[in-house]
Amino acid sequence: MNVINEIFKLSVNMEESALTSMEKFPRLGYACLNSELRDRVPSVFCSRTCRIATIEKEGTGILKELARRNVADLKEMLVWNAAHNIHFMRMSSGLFPFASHPKYGYPLDFCKNELEEVGQLAKKLNQRLTLHPGQTNNLGSPHESVVAATKRDLSYHASILNLMQLNQDSVMIIHGGGVYGDKNATLLRFAEQFRTLDQDVRDRLVIENDEICYSAEDLLGLSEEFFLPIVFDWHHHNLNPGTIPETVLLQRIAAVWKKRGIRQKMHYSESRPGATSLMEKRAHSDFVQSVPFCGSDIDVTVEAKAKEKAVLKLYEKYNIATKVPGSDT
Repeated sequence: MNVINEIFKLSVNMEESALTSMEKFPRLGYACLNSELRDRVPSVFCSRTCRIATIEKEGTGILKELARRNVADLKEMLVWNAAHNIHFMRMSSGLFPFASHPKYGYPLDFCKNELEEVGQLAKKLNQRLTLHPGQTNNLGSPHESVVAATKRDLSYHASILNLMQLNQDSVMIIHGGGVYGDKNATLLRFAEQFRTLDQDVRDRLVIENDEICYSAEDLLGLSEEFFLPIVFDWHHHNLNPGTIPETVLLQRIAAVWKKRGIRQKMHYSESRPGATSLMEKRAHSDFVQSVPFCGSDIDVTVEAKAKEKAVLKLYEKYNIATKVPGSDT
């Protein structure tokens, strides 16, 4: 029986003797959107944007106005998370709309004070914040324009974290990208471009295995050569597992995180009920039935459509407090 199935069985049967200790229960978080806050009036969310036609009509000032509103709402999300015993979250990449656009992009200095305030609040509330630049980012692309856009976008994401003055645990996650007909050649191009990145980008960059192109095993060479941590995605691994025994794979992945002194991060999701084809299995379910019991020193992002509700449902299942005493949020 493989490690994933063992851990899943352990989680599902926690009421029985299979669960020996909650010391193995990871810290849980969610991604980008808080559905409860999004449904409030006025709505609280961090990805306000607009159309290019609006920018051309009103100027880039509209983008900065939207960004300030996004950042203000991020603070409210942090307070809500802390009140509900959730201590890390992936922020939306759309915090600053069009900021890395080749024509309409802009530096973030105008929001320096606000970002610093968010960072101070995150530290006060013991909140870990991360980012996940979009899948159009591809350092291994053979196309110069794609690589240039990737570097521009990675610099934008790093600027957010730097201006918040967050420590090395605030990472930004990318995928390996496409294979362009030759996986090994693409990985070599990735390595070449990685060497040219600004140091602040390299310091925050981590890489995630995916369900089609790059298994965690495929990424080990890059990871161990550059001490580039792998965010192990359990769902992707189930769909694209590689050949290395999972115990060995997980040990090697953990060793790089430890070497870098960064708190390890994983992703967990499940397929929608009834999914049969690979394309169907790729889609995330609304909730998850369990999580991997991988250790309390590891953060696991629950990638479920129900967002924070999926985390709270797991807390209820495992008898973990979903409300901090004294909080009225």
